[in-house]
Amino acid sequence: MSWDFFLDSLDNIKLFSVGIAVATIVVLGFSVFFDNRKSITNRTFLLFSLATTLYSVSNYIVFQLNSPQLALWFLRLVIFSATWHAFLLFHLFYVFPKEAIQLPRLYKWGLVPLVALVSLLNLTPLVFVNIEEFFPGFGPTKVANGPGILLFGALVVGLLVSGIFLI
Repeated sequence: MSWDFFLDSLDNIKLFSVGIAVATIVVLGFSVFFDNRKSITNRTFLLFSLATTLYSVSNYIVFQLNSPQLALWFLRLVIFSATWHAFLLFHLFYVFPKEAIQLPRLYKWGLVPLVALVSLLNLTPLVFVNIEEFFPGFGPTKVANGPGILLFGALVVGLLVSGIFLI
């Protein structure tokens, strides 16, 4: 047995485990949704499961690439999806276990646009400027952050801390 065979087997195990996790999350999300399509909680759970899937797949891909430029774009996609992941978790905490809810104006016209703006900002060099160290097949080990990373961090931490207080 060669070292390459071991590494290839390890890559296959990682891919298989990510595939199983993603498939399970998607099936669970759609199962909950189809149980009661009108429930805001069930719809939010489906969106949360899809955001989890996007986050997981893009995160896996970052560490499989051989191109630093492509890895940078997928790293931006990871942080883009992490913003929506955090927001949808907060939203799930906010609406659970209600069937229907009237969201406040500040929520619809303040928080949602802020999350959209920050997520789009994450796709620009204002958050991740470039990759400073990269090892093909292992991904980036050092990334140059831009000033937008502070806004991302503040938003995600704020959403998660606020969500905890809603429980």
